[in-house]
Amino acid sequence: MKFGFSYGDAPHTKSLELWETARDAGFDQAWSWDSHIIWQEAWSLMGWLIGTVKPDFEFGTCVTNPRTRDPLVTASALATLNQITGGKMICGIGRGDSSVRVIKRKPANLADVERAVEIIRTAGSGEPMDMGEGVEAQMPWASGRVPVYVAGYGPKALRLAGRVGDGIIFQIADPFVIEWSMQHVRAGAEEAGRSLDDFTLHVATATFISDDLDEAREQCRWFPAVVGNHIADVLRHHEPEGLPEELIDYVEARGDYDYRDHAEPGTEHSQYVPDEIVDRFCVLGTKERCIEKVRELEGLGVGEFNIYPHVDGILGVLEAYGRKIAPEFRS
Repeated sequence: MKFGFSYGDAPHTKSLELWETARDAGFDQAWSWDSHIIWQEAWSLMGWLIGTVKPDFEFGTCVTNPRTRDPLVTASALATLNQITGGKMICGIGRGDSSVRVIKRKPANLADVERAVEIIRTAGSGEPMDMGEGVEAQMPWASGRVPVYVAGYGPKALRLAGRVGDGIIFQIADPFVIEWSMQHVRAGAEEAGRSLDDFTLHVATATFISDDLDEAREQCRWFPAVVGNHIADVLRHHEPEGLPEELIDYVEARGDYDYRDHAEPGTEHSQYVPDEIVDRFCVLGTKERCIEKVRELEGLGVGEFNIYPHVDGILGVLEAYGRKIAPEFRS
């Protein structure tokens, strides 16, 4: 299993500190949020950090989208950094959440996501791309294939990931939900006649190590509130009968969500989330309890574990994972 972390908060020195700590602790991956209003701009920050820290990471977006970024520009950014890093880029892509909702715009539809995957994969590897209306685009300097992971919760997005993705991003650490989701991913792969042998399961979540379970829950309660936004969106496009109760029941108590405080601990809009959901969706508690949960995820085929940084003492969390937990999965 590979271990990574996400970053992007202002000022840029916060991200620099995360990168240096994770590099020294032996992490494998760094993941940038592409939400340009709430957090710092993803590509310029990533490029600066790569040149400054010079880590032996893989680098990805968690996640970009085709609504605020033209996919051809995204393809060029990925191809550029793929050359600079020697082929270490990964593209995580979804419909767009905080990047569009904070400015009262709508996410992309799944057809746009699928088209973006095609453009990023084709044009980003230097091949000619039919852009429609008789227009062809080609970046002759680009080379190499950047893996594309699709992020999603609903059956339609999950099937799309199975049809066209090199992997899927689960922004949730609930083994039951992941097992249910993979049924739809496999169905999508079967529709496309493709194998999932080299398909990557990526889990991004909040985690906190503490002997005080109540403290750990309060540090992470914001995360299921973020997930609740995605589930509410899924319910706008799917009948509830087609979704597991374990995924949708808790959002009935969801109130207004202020995206200006997106993914922030202690916010009022996260207080509706019950302890049971925090325990299921996050990885928290003692070091032993965290190892047990990550081991369960590994047993489901999860190959990448991504730590969200919005908890107190995140540098200590990264140190503990890099030096004490990750080695348990590399022996």
